[in-house]
Amino acid sequence: MQKQLFFHFFLVIFFHLNAQNTNEISIDSMLVNIDKSTFTTEILYDRVTPWSKLDVFNDSINVSTVNTFEQSLLELYRASNEQKFISHKEYRDLYTNEFYQNVVDIGIMNVTFDKVNYDQQNENEGSLRLVDSIFEKID
Repeated sequence: MQKQLFFHFFLVIFFHLNAQNTNEISIDSMLVNIDKSTFTTEILYDRVTPWSKLDVFNDSINVSTVNTFEQSLLELYRASNEQKFISHKEYRDLYTNEFYQNVVDIGIMNVTFDKVNYDQQNENEGSLRLVDSIFEKID
């Protein structure tokens, strides 16, 4: 009984902490004063949290797993405002069924994406500065 009571108490606290409202600012609203014609793709990688580290993948990490591949696909899908690619859940339907023997699924991503040239530690190293939560071009 005590374990159940403790579990329910923890569950209520957990949901209360996760239900907090955040005033999250999107990267697109921060770029209103920036000429986006230099962006060559419709994929802005700064729109997502880069868990799969696609911007440095070929520099040091050259091996991937199914989980990394799906995370990468999800990030690219969200970075394109869900306009390009398909979601990782839809992609799972395209995998080879498990009952096939001696079959290896191979996924290749050859994608170009844009990234904002902003250095938070030293703004002069980048081409943008942050003023009142809006980026301005450094001339």
